[in-house]
Amino acid sequence: MEETALKAFYEVYGAYQYPFSSADKILASKDDGYRAMYYEGAKKLVEDEVLNQELTELKRNLYAKLALQSMTDVERTAYRTTLIALVDFEKRLQSLAAMVKQIPLKRAVDML
Repeated sequence: MEETALKAFYEVYGAYQYPFSSADKILASKDDGYRAMYYEGAKKLVEDEVLNQELTELKRNLYAKLALQSMTDVERTAYRTTLIALVDFEKRLQSLAAMVKQIPLKRAVDML
């Protein structure tokens, strides 16, 4: 499938370098320390109140424009695609944040 997507992409965009390696493949190639840091970063983003509030506001604005404004089919598709991408982004962050390994309380106390 990636070869077909790459061929189609090159037919439209020529020699533009499109990153066809998935984030999961790139992350799998990294060491455990890097992955742990990456998951911690995702957890911080999921817990960030400002980010969550601004994403909610962005989605609210997009839904309002989609519901209240007259637009072409192309514009409507673009708004819907953007909303889907935002929801997928939030789900991915939550999934990555769930990968953080919690240190058991007894072990954490022993480390002190």
